Amino acid sequence: MSRVLTDRDPGDEAQLSDGSKLFDWRMTSLRSVGYSPSVARKIAGCRSVDLHEACDLVSKGCPEELAMRILL
Repeated sequence: MSRVLTDRDPGDEAQLSDGSKLFDWRMTSLRSVGYSPSVARKIAGCRSVDLHEACDLVSKGCPEELAMRILL
Protein backbone atom coordinates (compact mmCIF):
# COMPACT_ATOMS: atom_id res chain seq x y z
CA MET A 1 0.00 0.00 0.00
CA SER A 2 1.37 3.42 -0.91
CA ARG A 3 0.89 6.62 1.04
CA VAL A 4 -0.14 9.90 -0.48
CA LEU A 5 1.86 12.89 0.66
CA THR A 6 -0.16 15.96 1.56
CA ASP A 7 0.40 19.42 3.01
CA ARG A 8 -1.02 18.33 6.36
CA ASP A 9 0.85 18.82 9.58
CA PRO A 10 2.25 15.47 10.85
CA GLY A 11 0.31 16.08 14.07
CA ASP A 12 -2.97 15.97 12.09
CA GLU A 13 -2.94 12.16 12.03
CA ALA A 14 -2.74 12.00 15.81
CA GLN A 15 -5.60 14.49 16.10
CA LEU A 16 -7.69 12.53 13.63
CA SER A 17 -6.99 9.35 15.54
CA ASP A 18 -7.88 11.01 18.85
CA GLY A 19 -10.99 12.50 17.29
CA SER A 20 -12.16 9.15 15.98
CA LYS A 21 -11.47 7.52 19.35
CA LEU A 22 -13.55 10.20 21.05
CA PHE A 23 -16.34 9.75 18.50
CA ASP A 24 -16.26 5.95 18.95
CA TRP A 25 -16.39 6.29 22.73
CA ARG A 26 -19.31 8.73 22.53
CA MET A 27 -21.13 6.42 20.08
CA THR A 28 -20.63 3.42 22.34
CA SER A 29 -21.87 5.35 25.38
CA LEU A 30 -24.95 6.63 23.57
CA ARG A 31 -25.78 3.24 22.09
CA SER A 32 -25.42 1.57 25.50
CA VAL A 33 -28.28 3.67 26.93
CA GLY A 34 -30.59 3.02 23.99
CA TYR A 35 -29.99 5.58 21.26
CA SER A 36 -30.46 4.28 17.73
CA PRO A 37 -27.34 4.31 15.53
CA SER A 38 -28.51 7.28 13.44
CA VAL A 39 -29.39 9.51 16.40
CA ALA A 40 -26.28 8.43 18.33
CA ARG A 41 -24.15 9.38 15.31
CA LYS A 42 -25.64 12.89 15.19
CA ILE A 43 -25.16 13.47 18.91
CA ALA A 44 -21.70 11.87 19.07
CA GLY A 45 -20.50 14.11 16.26
CA CYS A 46 -21.52 17.26 18.10
CA ARG A 47 -18.82 17.88 20.70
CA SER A 48 -20.76 20.74 22.27
CA VAL A 49 -23.34 18.23 23.55
CA ASP A 50 -22.71 17.05 27.10
CA LEU A 51 -22.50 13.27 26.81
CA HIS A 52 -23.63 12.68 30.40
CA GLU A 53 -26.71 14.83 29.88
CA ALA A 54 -27.48 13.00 26.65
CA CYS A 55 -27.21 9.62 28.35
CA ASP A 56 -29.20 10.74 31.40
CA LEU A 57 -32.12 11.96 29.29
CA VAL A 58 -32.69 8.60 27.60
CA SER A 59 -31.82 6.59 30.71
CA LYS A 60 -34.59 8.44 32.56
CA GLY A 61 -37.16 7.66 29.87
CA CYS A 62 -36.97 10.60 27.49
CA PRO A 63 -37.69 9.48 23.90
CA GLU A 64 -34.55 9.77 21.78
CA GLU A 65 -36.15 12.12 19.23
CA LEU A 66 -37.10 14.55 22.02
CA ALA A 67 -33.65 14.18 23.61
CA MET A 68 -32.07 15.01 20.25
CA ARG A 69 -34.20 18.17 19.93
CA ILE A 70 -33.27 19.20 23.46
CA LEU A 71 -29.56 18.56 22.96
CA LEU A 72 -29.12 19.90 19.45
